Amino acid sequence: MSTWSGPRPGGVDGRRALQGCMQALVLLNLAFVQLTGAAGLHWLAPLYALTLGAPLLARFRERLGYVLLWNGGVVAFFFVLLRHALGANLAYILEDGLVLAALCQVHLLNNLRSDQRPDLLFFNAFLIAIITGFMNRGLGFPIAFLAFAPCFVVGLQLLSATREGRVLSAAVTHRLVADGARRAGTLLVFSLLAFLFWPRDFQRKAFFRGSFELSNGDASELLVGFNERLELGRGGSVEVSDRLALTVTLLEGRRADVPALWRGATLGATEDGAWSSLEPGTLRLAGAADAGWRRSRGRLVRPGERGERRPQVEVTRHDQGTERLFAPLHTRALQLTGEGSDRLLHTHSDGTLSVDASDLVSYRLELVAGPERSPGGVPSDELAPELLPYVELVESPAIERALTLAQRLVQPLADDAPQHALVQVLSEHLARTRTYLAPGADGAAESLDAFLRGAAGGHCEFFASALATMLRGLRVPCRVVTGLRSSSWDATGQVLTFREADAHAWVEVFDPTAGWIAVDPSPVLVRSAAAAGAWSRLRSLAHTGWEAVTDFDAQRRAALFAWVRRLPARAASAARERPLHTAGVTLAGGLPLVLAVAFVLRRRRDRTPPAIRSYRRVLRRGGLRLLPGETPRELLVRARTSALAPERLDALAAATRRHEAARYAG
Repeated sequence: MSTWSGPRPGGVDGRRALQGCMQALVLLNLAFVQLTGAAGLHWLAPLYALTLGAPLLARFRERLGYVLLWNGGVVAFFFVLLRHALGANLAYILEDGLVLAALCQVHLLNNLRSDQRPDLLFFNAFLIAIITGFMNRGLGFPIAFLAFAPCFVVGLQLLSATREGRVLSAAVTHRLVADGARRAGTLLVFSLLAFLFWPRDFQRKAFFRGSFELSNGDASELLVGFNERLELGRGGSVEVSDRLALTVTLLEGRRADVPALWRGATLGATEDGAWSSLEPGTLRLAGAADAGWRRSRGRLVRPGERGERRPQVEVTRHDQGTERLFAPLHTRALQLTGEGSDRLLHTHSDGTLSVDASDLVSYRLELVAGPERSPGGVPSDELAPELLPYVELVESPAIERALTLAQRLVQPLADDAPQHALVQVLSEHLARTRTYLAPGADGAAESLDAFLRGAAGGHCEFFASALATMLRGLRVPCRVVTGLRSSSWDATGQVLTFREADAHAWVEVFDPTAGWIAVDPSPVLVRSAAAAGAWSRLRSLAHTGWEAVTDFDAQRRAALFAWVRRLPARAASAARERPLHTAGVTLAGGLPLVLAVAFVLRRRRDRTPPAIRSYRRVLRRGGLRLLPGETPRELLVRARTSALAPERLDALAAATRRHEAARYAG
């Protein structure tokens, strides 16, 4: 019968190793639950403390006071969870169930008696890892799982080896731990290969989504990301994703030439706190060009865009569930590149573009840099017919409040003040007097009227809607724009990264002399100094790598296989064109690999006893080999009945004796 409350003589190392594995598994289970967001640190901190203190609490397990206090605390914690679940109308039953499972793990770790086995703890640990794996796509989970896998495998081996009260010496424990770690590493490698190359359908509908709906009608979940429709006052929980949305590589030009605002769609129609597109549809490129775009040499060009410099960037749009292509307002040319570059492009009347795909798309842009056209037009009630939709408003209390506020702010300006001065006054007022709150934050405005009154803060959609509403009230043509905003350049200043959380909304104002101009009324959130440091860059690189793994679908798999098939032809072509360069690259890349293989083989050879290496050499020279299940002594008997030369036979007998001596010594 095994004992968990104290070590046994001669078995300290085995028991402590198993107890350490169990403690690590419970800690990792708590980390898995925390990473899903099912509970905050204030809920899990007591469980972390009890798990870390399990070895110290072991001495009190048989005392009545400890048993009463412990079980009373467990019952109280359970009723708190039950009250929370009932109060939320079963909206968080899965999250509360995970916290309860974590509590059970801590309870098992601290209360296993001498007549109990920890099989249930290992089973629960496996279930928690699987369930939380479906709920978490972030980088934290795979990092924690890299620690979970060896702890789980090593723990199972130690559990099996210590059954029936068997005692493990320190040497045996060390070999078991090393063997379990190797097995866990092999399992992780094969799991990763299966994940990458096993066919998967990322668009498959979840099995339980249509059958079980436990959330109440009001508890909807909003995902922060690009949207082609803007609707204020949406309620529900908010999920902020750090998934990669767009990467922009600077090919030619300066970093300052690449804008931070990348538009995806423009919204010109407004009603009841919602903004939507004015366009009746999209115009294909088969006929006459629209919005200034022209097809030229396999790419789209806007001849009207002028600038002293023309920086070029390579853009990769990751799977965002939208067909829109992101680009700055002043983009001169666009050309699809990479796999699927023959996809049909669509242009929209507002100058934005889309493509017949919502997955990974690569394209090259030629931007416009240099002096911009200076805005200087004066607002006028006489507008061109095509601009009239951009000043329309639907009557509502929020519209009246916006008009009153706008007239009060621009009253000090002269009657002939340029339009850009008017826009600047309104934009600066919003940025200075209104509080920016992230989506889902406490105290956020539920309507545009509340935001304009200053009763509550809001996110970028409220700032953009407020500015556009005030400008339209003054008969200034404008529209709301949705897209991405980021200044997250890497250390070399060559790659600009956009994530789903960088989704943004701003305003484009039409100036009579300069055309459409981007105006962002939202306060600029200044990143901390640490965010631009090495740790931030390392996190960004790790997130990008993990997203490349999780998003590795059939299309990316096909692209990888196509790249591998083309690799020999590319290598041969490079060798013909630049033989010296190719030889240098091959030597630089192949030499470390050859040295690494030689080092591993040498280590394996050094770990083999000399007597066994000598025995193998004698077998090779005599043309002999061990049959399956045959011992060296049985091989020696068989060799004596063969036509083996006497000197070979004597050498084999001596090598057999040394082999047996070395084996028994090991």
